[in-house]
Amino acid sequence: MNLDIPNHKDSPEILLDMVEATGVSARTLMALQPGLDSIQEKLSLVSRRETTLVEDAAYSLFGIFSISLPVVYGEGDQALGRLLAQLLTSSGDTSVLAW
Repeated sequence: MNLDIPNHKDSPEILLDMVEATGVSARTLMALQPGLDSIQEKLSLVSRRETTLVEDAAYSLFGIFSISLPVVYGEGDQALGRLLAQLLTSSGDTSVLAW
């Protein structure tokens, strides 16, 4: 891990930039932890995210959920399907499908 990279939780400037870019409150960003907890809430936080490639929306969530899947550029919507399937398999939480 590169310890020279500032943590958004330690830098008010980075946190403000993230709030402006994502529309997610500073309080929510401060509380956010990677992993399989609060899956539906995390999916809803990023549901309005715009990306150049459709699959990038799914790929950008790998770290938030601590999920490791192969990146297959050109797969389009299938990337989100693979992510949701992995979340369902890893968590057993069927609410993943309701977001």
